[in-house]
Amino acid sequence: MFADGTNLFVFSNDVVDLQVDASETLSNWFIANMLSLFSLDKTCYSVFGATDIDKTNITLKIGDIILKQEECFKYLYVNVNVQLWA
Repeated sequence: MFADGTNLFVFSNDVVDLQVDASETLSNWFIANMLSLFSLDKTCYSVFGATDIDKTNITLKIGDIILKQEECFKYLYVNVNVQLWA
């Protein structure tokens, strides 16, 4: 089973809660769907609506794997730029 092109949106007013909720939700989703993360080079996350300082304080992990934060990503062949949503 593959979860190619999957997106998850997690909302919070608190950066610490956001990081914890997002990491737990990701980990639980992978476990519930019996999936493993293989394409680390394609796996990333973006933070919308946070200050640059808050963005640097957020680290998302799946198990022991730290995901990379991106300002711009491609979703269904459309480029999404986080800075345009600030």
